[in-house]
Amino acid sequence: MLILFNTLSIFPIYSMTEKFKMLRTLLPKPVDTNSQAVPAVSLDDLRKKPRKKKIFKCNQCSKRFGSSCNLKKHKITHMEVKPFKCDYCHKTFAQSIQLKNHERTHTGERPFACNHCDKSFRQARCLKRHQRIHTGERPFSCDQCGKCFTRREILQVHKRAHTGERPYICNQCDKSFIQQYDLKRHIRVHTGVRPYKCQECGMCFSQLGYLNRHNKRHASGKYFRCSQCDQYFKNSVHFSMHQKLHAVELQSPLEECVTASV
Repeated sequence: MLILFNTLSIFPIYSMTEKFKMLRTLLPKPVDTNSQAVPAVSLDDLRKKPRKKKIFKCNQCSKRFGSSCNLKKHKITHMEVKPFKCDYCHKTFAQSIQLKNHERTHTGERPFACNHCDKSFRQARCLKRHQRIHTGERPFSCDQCGKCFTRREILQVHKRAHTGERPYICNQCDKSFIQQYDLKRHIRVHTGVRPYKCQECGMCFSQLGYLNRHNKRHASGKYFRCSQCDQYFKNSVHFSMHQKLHAVELQSPLEECVTASV
């Protein structure tokens, strides 16, 4: 009680009623025992809570970026104005960095070297992507099956296996494909283009995998090469039949001479 009156004495100019009202604001509020206690949150808990990363998406090609600055730089690539011109092939670009990276294809410059192997790259992002082979890092994971990938583009293609999306459609037979590369490879069935050529026998193939398999047969000695016309054969039966044709061609002039003399 003595403490109460001593406290009231610090407000000498106010009435007793006003003093009690002011004192009530200073006293701690009563705790409601029926209400649920709010768990205490420490400062460390607030610091550990990860912030949700904001994604900036391009409204023209759906590419995503971690900052608005990178998105603005990317949007320049969609503009028709391309002021940066290559001195070697006169190709134009929207950004100076694109021109710089392109010119390295002419000069052969590869300034970004891997510290795990002897490979080097024209761009830093290519080196970063390559180093994941050595580190085993797979930062892009599928939210449906948990499978992880080294590149975001591969993850996007993989997700189409879950959704059934096939955005790349052939304009000749209406077949659809998950990725653009499959469509490009399929179109060669219609056009007959065979861009992959064997350096040893000259055979051409529509797919790189077919050429690699063909080259393995050369390396293992499974092809039979004709010494007269440099043709190659997969099996010995066709090769022997071909050699007999050469033998007939060599004998036919002699037979004609004998017939003429008689």
